[in-house]
Amino acid sequence: MAHVRAMGSDSIELAQRAIASARSYQLDPSMHQLPQITALLDCLDLACSLQQFSPEQAATKLQAMQFVMDRVNKDDRWNADGTFSIPIQTNTPSQLTASTGGIFQRNDDGEALTLCWLRRSELYTLGYFLSGVATMHRVAADVKSEKYLTEGLKCTHDNFRPQENPSTSLSHASARLSSRAVMNWYMRVHLVFVFCNRSDWPAAERALKELQEAIQTTAFDVPEPLRLLITYLRGVLYQAAGDTEAALSVFQSPSLILQAGTPKTSDSRNDLALLATLNTILIVRTGSHLNHKLASKLIAQVEPLCLSHPNKSLASALWLLRATGVSATEVAPTIIEVKQCLQRSLHAAKSVSNNQLVAYTMTLLTDRLFTKIIGEQAEKSARTMRALVGKTASSLWTCVADGMLADTLDGNSKSEEAARFRAEATRLTQELPKPLLEKYMDGQMEGS
Repeated sequence: MAHVRAMGSDSIELAQRAIASARSYQLDPSMHQLPQITALLDCLDLACSLQQFSPEQAATKLQAMQFVMDRVNKDDRWNADGTFSIPIQTNTPSQLTASTGGIFQRNDDGEALTLCWLRRSELYTLGYFLSGVATMHRVAADVKSEKYLTEGLKCTHDNFRPQENPSTSLSHASARLSSRAVMNWYMRVHLVFVFCNRSDWPAAERALKELQEAIQTTAFDVPEPLRLLITYLRGVLYQAAGDTEAALSVFQSPSLILQAGTPKTSDSRNDLALLATLNTILIVRTGSHLNHKLASKLIAQVEPLCLSHPNKSLASALWLLRATGVSATEVAPTIIEVKQCLQRSLHAAKSVSNNQLVAYTMTLLTDRLFTKIIGEQAEKSARTMRALVGKTASSLWTCVADGMLADTLDGNSKSEEAARFRAEATRLTQELPKPLLEKYMDGQMEGS
């Protein structure tokens, strides 16, 4: 747990070594008396894979964690108050129990160290949360992540059952209520990300509003990482609605500015500042924007951070921006350089199963390499691009993909099929927010 929290360059590797050492004792008879440790190990193991941004490993470890949780939830050795004891010595004379205020206790087997973790109901809440996070980046249309997080949210609302509410100190009861409130907030903020992931902007807006209302109804302190997430998501929703100037004001707020000399470690502050900077580049990169020259300065700042980050999605996004002509030198890339950037972006996105970035990279690749090209290869690329974009559930990107495929089909004398895709693109434009629709139509006019 100490290594996972440290977040150094080798923290996860050290954490996994510690987990392996702990697992070497799983066949020891004493481990069968400690279902809490067994469950904790699986939660930590999954957390390591999530921190390494390894979706395949996370999927495997998720199944293992869920299996263990279902088993230990029925274990009668899980005390109602969440406490458990680890034997430390045999029944010999000692003064530990008399001088440590209950930290050490004596039982039939001798003296034991008393610890307190989650109650069984709280363990299920944590399990739903980790399951929701682990399944979040699958195909956008998959609602599994939303279901996990929604069930976890219900758990945080449930009243404690009488048998799980023994008498306890005021400070302990307050700490448990605070922990439950924080878990509730994090469930909600990840639900916002789920809705954003499938471009359900009205649902994301409602979920963010409900999160802010939930925070206002409690007196508990809001963790700083959660405040940053809320701020960033507000900018994302502005940008999705086409209000780019409001989004820019959020992304350039002091809490999300990428500081000079930012350490190359992954933590919430650095990561969100990095994401906000990438969003800023997307907004100001066009020559028509008053601050368009800022893009080259920012790309020089984020490039080493993106390429060294353990999450390869950031590297993919960086190469995607480079392919569109954003660079530190402001020199337009050659067609060979564009192709190289797109290949690197595609490879990085596939390595972490980021289906959105795969789709967007294929869209740009089709646009740059096959626009106004007639032939089987151009059509094959356009169809592949359209199929990938369809999985993102984004009306905006689907409009773009349908229009590009229609143009390609027209070039290959398939006018009837082209008309169907063009009609679908027109229909989807009606789902776009008005500011976004105006920008989309302006882009269509420039392209023609």
